[in-house]
Amino acid sequence: MKISHLIYRIAHAYAGGIVALASDMGRGEKVLSSKLNPNTETHHLNIEELDMLADFANANLAVAEYFADKVNAVVVELPTDELTSDMSLLDGFMQSTASNGEFACAFIEAFSDGNVTTKEFEALRGKLYKNISTQLSFLNKIERVVR
Repeated sequence: MKISHLIYRIAHAYAGGIVALASDMGRGEKVLSSKLNPNTETHHLNIEELDMLADFANANLAVAEYFADKVNAVVVELPTDELTSDMSLLDGFMQSTASNGEFACAFIEAFSDGNVTTKEFEALRGKLYKNISTQLSFLNKIERVVR
């Protein structure tokens, strides 16, 4: 997918559509509509407008994932809570351990016949991404205690 297609999709999913988005961004509807059209050669969003659009549409994660995908990377959302209690740290450890176990069980089941199908691989990838996110979240909690 091209960035222009992602932006088009984000803008059209905005509550109230492009009319509302243009108004919220302080832009003219026709100009913004032209900039959002992936087939338009003459008008393009500038970087500040992309930033503004992503903020208004709550789509920063989608934009980050787009760029991460270009470099074969992943984006991991970390928790936003500021305080890390002993119980929160223990919960993070238990979630980390459980996530490892869930992925291990899924892998054993997928590979039980000595072959991993495309469907099984897609499921494993999703579980592994979730596992990685859980591990990084736990690491983030540990880091808060160290500081």
